[in-house]
Amino acid sequence: MAAAAPETPQLATSSPEFTFDLGGFLSYLAGDHFHDMPGYYANADTGQYEFRESDEFLAMWEGFELLACSPWWTRAWTAQEIILPPRATFLHCDATPCDYQAIEDADQGWWRLVTSTRACCKDAVQRFPRDKMRTFQTFLRKVYKLDARRSVSGRKLDGRDNFFVVVRSFSDRQCKMNQDKVFSLWSQARDECYKGYELDYKSPIEAVFTEVFTRMLKEASTSFVTKPWPDFRVLYGSGFGPTASLSGKPSWVQNFSHFDSSASMDAIMDRMTCSRLYRAAGWETGIMEVSGRELHLHGQKVDKIRFVTNAVENASDKENLKMVFTEWYGMLGTHLGSRDMTKVHVEVARLTCADVYHASLPPWQRLMKAILFAMRNALFVSWRKINKELDFQKMGDSEQWRRALPLDYPWGSWWQDFIRTGDLEIVDGGYRDAVEAAMTGRAMFITGSLRLMGLCQPQAREGDEVWIVDGARMPFVLRPIEAQGSGMVQYCMVGDCFVHGCMDGEYARSQQQRERITIV
Repeated sequence: MAAAAPETPQLATSSPEFTFDLGGFLSYLAGDHFHDMPGYYANADTGQYEFRESDEFLAMWEGFELLACSPWWTRAWTAQEIILPPRATFLHCDATPCDYQAIEDADQGWWRLVTSTRACCKDAVQRFPRDKMRTFQTFLRKVYKLDARRSVSGRKLDGRDNFFVVVRSFSDRQCKMNQDKVFSLWSQARDECYKGYELDYKSPIEAVFTEVFTRMLKEASTSFVTKPWPDFRVLYGSGFGPTASLSGKPSWVQNFSHFDSSASMDAIMDRMTCSRLYRAAGWETGIMEVSGRELHLHGQKVDKIRFVTNAVENASDKENLKMVFTEWYGMLGTHLGSRDMTKVHVEVARLTCADVYHASLPPWQRLMKAILFAMRNALFVSWRKINKELDFQKMGDSEQWRRALPLDYPWGSWWQDFIRTGDLEIVDGGYRDAVEAAMTGRAMFITGSLRLMGLCQPQAREGDEVWIVDGARMPFVLRPIEAQGSGMVQYCMVGDCFVHGCMDGEYARSQQQRERITIV
């Protein structure tokens, strides 16, 4: 049983005659029509449904906010209260309780509503207050993460069960002790490599994180999803690189105490899903080897970073996005010289969405895409690799992501207005979702010699290097450092990146010699 925290911020009570019901709002979503809920009425003149925030609706909504806005959803240890038991109920003082099953029913009902062809429901959804719709959709994203863990049994192994994915998906939760960002989810560490490890609160936090992450690398190296090749997604996201507060941690070890906002965490999870749609290393396979404090990889250096913008903390914040776009275009004018700016606009349109789009292809188009892909590559690689690649594409399709098509990008005045204002409401939903996933928590960069454009972790700086790592579907930004006394170059991990023009094996097909990379 899970209790919605009683210290939820005080809400204004609309009317004393209504009793708070935590699941009242959700019960209407599980019904037949969205406009059946309080607040909707039929316009006598037009016959269409209108909406006003009646006292009955406000009381129902405030009951829902007691559930949706509770601090319970921000705490690390509470996740297992939903994940582990077969049944859970939310309580809050004298409000009517809400069973978790009612939340799942509402989630399924909402999906039926948004995919419904009934004009009345589509019209009603459009008239619902936008701020409240955002609150509800944010709540559903929290529920989706928990459902992904509750529905483990009986599903295909598709990478969601890897422990590094589980920990990453709850990185926006808080706890008093940094170890608990991992230990609170230890019941989900099911691979053999985690057995025998005793939760350690006595050793230095750097040693704990290094030991846990080394086991994650071992799990990723034998992942069912990418077998017999490593799953490099373990190295994607934030929390890598030098950390002042954890100076004893190797740069390739994730800093689990790093807090991601919910927006950043959602973006990272979407990028991990979309990474299956890229092939930066082409058909090259790779390995991850840990030797003491060193991580060894192989790959090709692409170029050095010349300029990095400020970070986009949240792409939904139009002022933040507008500021970065202004900085970006000013930098392009300086560093691109005489390049055709019309072509540059097209490249930037592809860059800002990382060349993906949030929508699924119809089944017949997915089939045709798979056939054409197999035919183009049948003479060059084994069918084993082709089948594995098609499996990756199916995983992206299953979560409603695909590579962007020319008609998906905003053009003309739409694009100019978007760049000028930073307002994502100007562009369509699939492109908007892709921009939020691609840019939130990232900065834009351009390289020196090749003038490649990309998106990287905000701690990247001038002089860092872009690398294509064998076996990895995303490039990486690495910082060269000279090994003490040896004169050999070692590297500090900065993080994964997106590089326009390098995501489909273009650079990996070059004849440049591959090098051994030592990351410390």
